[in-house]
Amino acid sequence: MVYLACIASFGKLIAQEKRNYVSPSDTSLKIYEKFNNPMRAMWGVGGNVGVDVSTFSGGVYAEGTAYFTPKYLAFRASYAKDVSNSDFISKSALLSYGNAYSNFMVGAVFNFKDKVIENNIKPTVGFEKISETSSKITGYPFYSDYIQKTRKTTGIGISINQLASNTFYNKAKVDTSADFIQFANGAKTPSEFILGFKATTIGLVLQMGQFTSNKVRFAYKNLPQQKIKNVLYQITTVELLFAPAINNASNAFFIDQNKQVQQLDVESVKKRRIGFKLSAVTNKVGKFLSKPGLYMSGEVGLRPGIFPTKIQDPDNSKIVNQIFTQPFYMKFGIGFSL
Repeated sequence: MVYLACIASFGKLIAQEKRNYVSPSDTSLKIYEKFNNPMRAMWGVGGNVGVDVSTFSGGVYAEGTAYFTPKYLAFRASYAKDVSNSDFISKSALLSYGNAYSNFMVGAVFNFKDKVIENNIKPTVGFEKISETSSKITGYPFYSDYIQKTRKTTGIGISINQLASNTFYNKAKVDTSADFIQFANGAKTPSEFILGFKATTIGLVLQMGQFTSNKVRFAYKNLPQQKIKNVLYQITTVELLFAPAINNASNAFFIDQNKQVQQLDVESVKKRRIGFKLSAVTNKVGKFLSKPGLYMSGEVGLRPGIFPTKIQDPDNSKIVNQIFTQPFYMKFGIGFSL
């Protein structure tokens, strides 16, 4: 519906509100529906650029995404790769000796709930302009009822994720009493080092989806015709993660007192195999509800991998420290989808 900001005519518009309603059965209103079928929104591909920020590191990535949701099923895939060639949280020459960030994910879901519901929306079907200036248009909107179909799904499934990343150790930021790594021949832990690792993670997925696709044109009397086009998708997932395989590099890199890059052989390292993530992808970006168009994707959670324990804040309680010293991460991107 068109909303008008005109103080002088505000009271009059309120008084005219009931008269501005047009019944769908009114012969003066013509409705030309091209489609109203949420299955038209069952697939999408896109590309976005975003940031991936964790407790100790953060970088810029480019990502390709895709989804396909036929009846009772859903498939997702994404691949993200570092494009910053740096880290905007941890500034160090060691970063070039670690893994290049990459993140590949595929997932499949069985939707045990997959139904189409009907919602009554009230689109503007006509607008009678009274006056117009450079800053505003004053007039009367006419609106009616329209039944919009929306597909809603809920399902369970699995995901497989392959992550290439690094453990970046900085003595000033970690709890040194919680040693997570031992070097060969009893070598002391450097004050700063980088260790590359790759993790293969399996996720148990609960996924919810919402899809709408309609295009309709309204012609009311001799007023300019009004159009609406909505191609909306929104996919939300909750995942419990387990990493059966976490492989670290055999050597860690550090900078010695002479500012030369050296290596240390890794004897053993503690690995976090359990995690979780919450994720969402949608093209509901402001007033843009169509494809092709903008879309957003985001994740928050706790990744499996190799991570030191962040130093505790003495001003926080033990419970708060237990939470905020964990390697939580946030990933957010915005891009363009078809």
